[in-house]
Amino acid sequence: MPFPLPLRPLPAPRETVLSYLSRFAAMNAAEMSDFSIDLGHQIRRFLDLETAALDCLAEAAGLEPAIRDELASWTGVPAGDVRMAFRGEAFVSRALRNPVIRCCPLCLQEDAQATPGHPERLMAMRGDWLLRSVNLCCHHHHPLVPLWEVAKPAERFDSAARLRDLAPRIMAGAFDRPCSAPTDYDLWLDMRLETGEDPTWLAGHGVYAVTTISALFGMALLQHRSPEVSRSDRQ
Repeated sequence: MPFPLPLRPLPAPRETVLSYLSRFAAMNAAEMSDFSIDLGHQIRRFLDLETAALDCLAEAAGLEPAIRDELASWTGVPAGDVRMAFRGEAFVSRALRNPVIRCCPLCLQEDAQATPGHPERLMAMRGDWLLRSVNLCCHHHHPLVPLWEVAKPAERFDSAARLRDLAPRIMAGAFDRPCSAPTDYDLWLDMRLETGEDPTWLAGHGVYAVTTISALFGMALLQHRSPEVSRSDRQ
């Protein structure tokens, strides 16, 4: 198979390796698992982001090393049994790998509107949607919504195959929800993931540690307030 292939997608901002591979496969009329074998590697090697598989993908798609590395950084590279490197920081795997796949439907609609026809080849899954601590798209101010839940990673991350059936509903607004302005926390997390910059005192702390503590603190506040809310309701 001569590389680069003539039919290949352009990477979207924040897109993951697996989203790109799935769109690449769809553009060449193949399922992601079969296409990975055509590229010379089993799908497991792409799921594990093995260097040889990433290099092969970059060669097949004509991607510069910097673009390949950017895709990988938004995907989460295994770094031990239960850890991953994500956007230059360490996370536990469960913070990034979940059977439930979420999205901002407005982002996907925007992707598809760029070129009519075959929206599943254009809809790109963003890496920040993988992170459990991210709940809002700061670009559209739209909450992330679940699209599908699949246990097997090879099927879960073949997004183009899933979106082939879901695209009409997404384009029709079936997944749209009321928008809300991002909080300071949302904006902080979005900028930290995008640029790594942090003008706050949190700069010296890892994102995973900060988001975990914030979640625990938020739950504690809700538990503390709930009795007061109940009393006011009774009055």
